[in-house]
Amino acid sequence: MYSKISRRGFLAALGAGAASLAANPAFSAFSVKEKKNKPNVIMIFSDDQGYGDLSLTGNPYLKTPNIDKLFKEGVTLSDFHTAPLCTPTRSQLFSGQDALRNGGFCFQFSREMIRPDVPVMPEIFKANGYKTALFGKWHLGENYPYRPQDRGFDEVVTFGGAHLGQTPNYWNNDYWDDVYSHNGEYKKYDGYCDDVWFRLGKDFIEECRQKDEPFFVCLPTNLPHGPTFPPMEEAEPYADDVKFGQSLFFGMIARHDKNIGDLDKYLKDKGLYDNTIVVWFGDNGSCGGQGVYNAGLRGNKGSYYEGGHKLICAIRHIKGGLSGGYVEEGLTQVQDLFPTLIGACGLGESLKTYTHFDGMDLSPFLKERKPLPERMLIVQCATSVEPKMWQSTVMWKEWRLVEGKELYNLASDPGQQDNIADKHPEIVRRLRNHYEQWWKEVQPYTTVESSLPIHVGSRYENPVWITCFDWFGCTGQGSITMQRSVRNGNPMYGYWNLFAERTGRYRIKLRRWPLEVDAALSDGLPRYDSPKNAQANKIIDLYPEGKALPIKTARMKIGGIEKTFEVKDKDREVVFETKLPKGRTTLQGWFLDESGEQLCGAYYAQVEFLG
Repeated sequence: MYSKISRRGFLAALGAGAASLAANPAFSAFSVKEKKNKPNVIMIFSDDQGYGDLSLTGNPYLKTPNIDKLFKEGVTLSDFHTAPLCTPTRSQLFSGQDALRNGGFCFQFSREMIRPDVPVMPEIFKANGYKTALFGKWHLGENYPYRPQDRGFDEVVTFGGAHLGQTPNYWNNDYWDDVYSHNGEYKKYDGYCDDVWFRLGKDFIEECRQKDEPFFVCLPTNLPHGPTFPPMEEAEPYADDVKFGQSLFFGMIARHDKNIGDLDKYLKDKGLYDNTIVVWFGDNGSCGGQGVYNAGLRGNKGSYYEGGHKLICAIRHIKGGLSGGYVEEGLTQVQDLFPTLIGACGLGESLKTYTHFDGMDLSPFLKERKPLPERMLIVQCATSVEPKMWQSTVMWKEWRLVEGKELYNLASDPGQQDNIADKHPEIVRRLRNHYEQWWKEVQPYTTVESSLPIHVGSRYENPVWITCFDWFGCTGQGSITMQRSVRNGNPMYGYWNLFAERTGRYRIKLRRWPLEVDAALSDGLPRYDSPKNAQANKIIDLYPEGKALPIKTARMKIGGIEKTFEVKDKDREVVFETKLPKGRTTLQGWFLDESGEQLCGAYYAQVEFLG
């Protein structure tokens, strides 16, 4: 269980960055001989693929033979729980801690980052001699010190935000031949997104194999998260059985399943199959397939009923005894995977001084086929800047306490239709007492005062490009996460929390459009329809026409400084230089019309340290 981590102790071990972990005795790397004997790790998790979105769990239409095979050859965690949303699941996976404790409990508002003092999985593997890589979705911070390359990954190809249509993402990405961030630099990659992730993964693994280096590879696909743009040949087999939109969703899962099969074949061909741990799970409840089949579960993505967070997880390690189709029916959680992989790889000694988990090491129980100890676990995240007490599920054996007042017994009521809280007040009391104690521990990490700022003036990222996705809260109309709202010129407003790492002079640029768009602040833009998603474009209005706005004035406020600027017709940005002291500050920008009425916030900004 968790005991409070020493920030000073961990940062002393961490030094200036994750690279210095290897120099610390507590994180000593293995010898060459030991490296050769250590298992490799591949962690794959899909996005918005719920419990019922597998043929293995009874879906009457969807075919997932390669994912099913992982379960049949490995071990299954059949009562496995994530968060009901993608970011908190990821923060819990990489930290081994509950989302409200590690800081990454929301999917926007700068509440999607893990606290820098919390050790994360890739840092531990890297410090122990593994080569580390992530290809796919990160969604745990776009800027230093929260990016994957800041948190222990040697090689990174990723995209901004939650999916390929959000404000931190490269403009007009559409799943095909897109521009992604390679270790912080934009680069175009040919092919369909999931094919790119798996191709890069195999290339990285092959390089490690040739050098006899153990590897830790994460392949967090963005499929089947919307917008539902599959290769149409994958969706066509489902067209006669389900609605068109659902066939697109199933087509994305089918392509992901195919890529897993191709990866498995590669591992066998290269002699890596037996000594590579492969983990697969979905990150939250379904957001597309639940209308076809939800395995009798109530709720879907975002819900605190089982359909929002109950998944199944496969762990396969033939050489390590995590094999044979064994099914573990005990209560497990995504927070368990970090300590479980550390245990399975024999890295436990390097963690004792610094790392504490809410999850537990399942590996000895799975290997020896022993029942898990009884535990109470909590599922909670947020969709706002601060989580709300009781907006949660408390889990214990077959019992579920939802939002502090609804009690269900899954043994007799798996669909959670009969609230029996009034019949079992002693169980309600016990579960509420557990939650109240937990809330006292985690609530200090969730306050406005504890919010994590974006760092500017760092030697590791300068200039810093920031988007409205990370505004700390939002007023007005529209979604700060979506490029569609930027195109519409929605009246949205918010501010960024910043931390200036160095006292000095800074240049600040406010923009309506991102850097890669060649347009003036007041310009409109043509509609963009993906050329390879022609059929899906008929029902998905991802990139509508960009609205022209009569912008004549810009206003900027940073710290105690406030300035107003005239905007000319061809201006693409407003530029301002100022001196900032080291420490926290806030930045906000507005665009106004000729009469001084606010039109919209500055959706994008760049902050550069000049010296």
